[in-house]
Amino acid sequence: MRKIACINVSRHLQHYVVESNDSLLAKLPVPFRVNCVLYENYPVDQLVPYLERFRKIPGASIQFRFDYTATTQENLYDEENDKILRDLKRVTKYTGLDGCRMRCGFHFDYKGMELMYHKTLPYSTIVETDPKDGVTYDILYDILIKQTGDIHSDWDGTPLDVDAYGKAVFEPYDLKWLTRST
Repeated sequence: MRKIACINVSRHLQHYVVESNDSLLAKLPVPFRVNCVLYENYPVDQLVPYLERFRKIPGASIQFRFDYTATTQENLYDEENDKILRDLKRVTKYTGLDGCRMRCGFHFDYKGMELMYHKTLPYSTIVETDPKDGVTYDILYDILIKQTGDIHSDWDGTPLDVDAYGKAVFEPYDLKWLTRST
């Protein structure tokens, strides 16, 4: 029985570190997903060559990610002002959108290769006030375990209040298809 279904590999349009040779990726016995953060001023002229680079390797899919430090609840699903989304729609076939309150994913096809562009909020907790009874509560989506073993409820170093979350109401982190194109 297979234990590994997919491997994530970071490769960027702008190089931050020395990358391994792409020929090693072609030797992987499982599909792999290439993760690439696109910051606001990424080299748009390198987008198609980048896609072509990985389209030639069997088993590859690409996941572009918006700079999560610039993502807010207000722009999470913004399509009109999203330069990256416009650029991707120019060179690929848009196939749909999935999402939840913490994350969204725009799906594309590039000459038969699966591609996704996603945005994720830069925290794992949403604080809300119930309009019916005025009670304020936290909705926790991720529990973060640091290399030190410390357990946190958010990426800003907030320690997890284990007792408080032991009584929390569960809200699933479930991505749902919001639109689909064919």
